[in-house]
Amino acid sequence: MSSSIQKVTLIGASGNLGPRILHALQAADLTTTILTRPTSTSTFDASIKALKASYSDLPALKDAFAGQDAVVCAVGFEGYLDQLTLIDAAEAVGVKRFILSEFENHPDQPCLPELKQMLEPKTRVLEHAKAKAEKNPQFSWSAVTCGPFFD
Repeated sequence: MSSSIQKVTLIGASGNLGPRILHALQAADLTTTILTRPTSTSTFDASIKALKASYSDLPALKDAFAGQDAVVCAVGFEGYLDQLTLIDAAEAVGVKRFILSEFENHPDQPCLPELKQMLEPKTRVLEHAKAKAEKNPQFSWSAVTCGPFFD
């Protein structure tokens, strides 16, 4: 697998973390596309390609991810399980790397057993990403956990 990542789609660009990720992608001189839900009213600089698609519409997501090297997902808690379909679409069209929306707490943190049930969607997504990568060596994923946000 080539490690060259040049084209990146960012999901969740208008949330709490998304604008910071967008800035970092642009600073790295990566060709960035933003994907939002059809109901989103967020606006972005005209120089950035922005697409709209339902996060449950597999054919539309495949179209959105075609030709991309990576997908960075920064959906909030209510969108964690949407990542199952997002991962399926990315893997199906040859995306090399999927960055999970794992920011905040990792579901296996031993110091937070009381949150285990609440973090179950994250566990499902992690297991799904692992299974996809095991079946397809051209597909990989990353999870970046940094602890809770207090803003």
